[in-house]
Amino acid sequence: MSDFLRAVFFAVLALLPAACSDEEPEANGACEQGLPPEVPSEVDGRLRGSVVVLDQRDFTLDNEMKPRSNLQGRISASFADFSAVSTMPSLLMPLGDTCVGLVSRPVSMGQVVRIDLESLVIRGTKAIDMEPMRTSTGTYVSVTNALILDPNASVQITGDAGLNSFTSFDETLPAITPMEVTAPLRDGTPWLETSYLTIEWVPGDGDYVQVTVSPDMTMSTGGSVTCIVEDDGCFELPTSAATFLLAAQTPYYELNVARHRYRSVRLAEETTLELQVVSQQRLSLRNGENGQ
Repeated sequence: MSDFLRAVFFAVLALLPAACSDEEPEANGACEQGLPPEVPSEVDGRLRGSVVVLDQRDFTLDNEMKPRSNLQGRISASFADFSAVSTMPSLLMPLGDTCVGLVSRPVSMGQVVRIDLESLVIRGTKAIDMEPMRTSTGTYVSVTNALILDPNASVQITGDAGLNSFTSFDETLPAITPMEVTAPLRDGTPWLETSYLTIEWVPGDGDYVQVTVSPDMTMSTGGSVTCIVEDDGCFELPTSAATFLLAAQTPYYELNVARHRYRSVRLAEETTLELQVVSQQRLSLRNGENGQ
């Protein structure tokens, strides 16, 4: 994940156990209420690597206000030395017992030093072996207009070190089932209102599901809401989260429901690696409070 998303993710996890508010109205009962999932803890280090293998189905509204039907497979990886970097954490607002609102982004100071690998290979996808392109020092990307994850195959991620490069690694993550959101509808008609929003999907075997709702950033700079929940197929976005989002007063919002397989490992005393396999689906919500 990006440095920004990484900082927000772990800040969210740190807040969740204490985020429950006695003032939150009762849910509408569509979903069974459970505890936040057990997400593997961060393994921090001076030298950090990150590899994300992602499938995305995009049904957000286009410029003509019609749902897209775009498929994308993406591999993104970065390797860097953070020795000279210090970070001021994000300002987050607890919203219910599994969600937080992003008030401000983290601020980093210092110079990140990017580090190359001799080679990076991803095995177990529909494309068999994939070697992401090096787009700059320590940064690798591969993008296709088709889904790449095989729900029946584990994903093997192998990096080979060269001279003065990042440490070698060879890690395998179990297969993950595709994310299939069943509610709200993906036709652009659902509303975001000052009430609970029921989000349903076909249950799977992810380590957790991350639900993110963001204002349409082409029209607003308001904050987003992130929720970390069990992969049990049902979640109710709390009223407090909807109220937080509607303060942006944007006509549309983006809902992203993502199933995650996550692993964080220590390769050496000061070297860590974060791996994710993600299947996500995006769709649009209309602002139900301003008549859009």
